[in-house]
Amino acid sequence: MTWIKADPLNMGPLNENWYNYTITGLTPSTAYRYRSYFIVNGVEYRGINTYTAITSSNTYELPVVTTSEVVRNITVDGFDVIENLLNSDGGAPIIEYGLLYTQRNAFNTNSTLIYDNYPEYIKKYSKDATLSPPIFFSGRTSDLSEGTITYYRAFAKNSVGVSYGEIYSQFTLMSL
Repeated sequence: MTWIKADPLNMGPLNENWYNYTITGLTPSTAYRYRSYFIVNGVEYRGINTYTAITSSNTYELPVVTTSEVVRNITVDGFDVIENLLNSDGGAPIIEYGLLYTQRNAFNTNSTLIYDNYPEYIKKYSKDATLSPPIFFSGRTSDLSEGTITYYRAFAKNSVGVSYGEIYSQFTLMSL
């Protein structure tokens, strides 16, 4: 058996000869053996007893997101899509969320208006932040051609992957 020391070793002050330490980065549904140790003046002292614990079997899913049809502030080169809804984070923290959009007709389908096609064929407006669902969010399209149809959808990404809302379309304005 290989023992791995917790890093960083910083448990804070002792409280009547005991302390708490949280171990992170473990694999779900895995048995781990552990024991305590401490260092005083550079000398390591190991606990005599070892203990076994099994981590829980958390299963995570894709987030659930809904695209809004509510569009505001339409201009010749963009518009805002408000009231997109992050319904669920799938049990894992959201890494990124926002809008994917394109004015290319070939990329207006569920299989083409996807995160993997950014930035070559589609554009995105996104934020790297953790949200606590359910929560509404807005996004802005930009750098679009005037008087042209734009296809858009909301997306949310967690450690499992990326999920998408419905695809909707909106024309940009024509300049006068």
